[in-house]
Amino acid sequence: MNLENRVNQLILEGEKLSSTLIFKPIQSGSLQLYPNYKSKENDRYQKWKYVVERFLTAYYPSYIKPFKEVSHKLTPNNHAGILAILESIQEYPNTWDRPHITQEKKEGTASFPIVTPNLQLAYEFLWEAIRDELTGQQLKDIEHIIHNKDDDEQTLKLLIQYLSTITSDSIPRILARILMNPTVSQGLSRY
Repeated sequence: MNLENRVNQLILEGEKLSSTLIFKPIQSGSLQLYPNYKSKENDRYQKWKYVVERFLTAYYPSYIKPFKEVSHKLTPNNHAGILAILESIQEYPNTWDRPHITQEKKEGTASFPIVTPNLQLAYEFLWEAIRDELTGQQLKDIEHIIHNKDDDEQTLKLLIQYLSTITSDSIPRILARILMNPTVSQGLSRY
């Protein structure tokens, strides 16, 4: 799943749902203390809201608290708040939540950090760094080498051989992009 496309889809759906919000006036004799809103397409709205919550839980857990604050009651302002959360992710897509870092120490061994980030985010970030530096043909060649070999040792040998033919500054630039990612650089500053 491309996270950028998914965020865009959620924003577009939310913008469409904005026009479905209607005001429900307070009825006389009701215990209702403040005006209420509902969506003309309540099932569609609820599904969108739960998909947004699931998306945030999976990929941006630090946004869950603000999401819950604005999604507890349906109002135009709260709906705009949900959209603002999604738009902030759209504006800064690479500022992912920092992975959880722990130290593992076994008897008689050195201590190494164990990083447990969301694997999908790591995959997306890595391929973004690679795609920014390599041509489409180079990416196809790499994919061909990886997917068309049965022997791991032979695949490794061919991949190293191919990567050594790529311009001398491409690989360092890919590594630099990875190291400049806020999540990676924050993790490095701990050591």
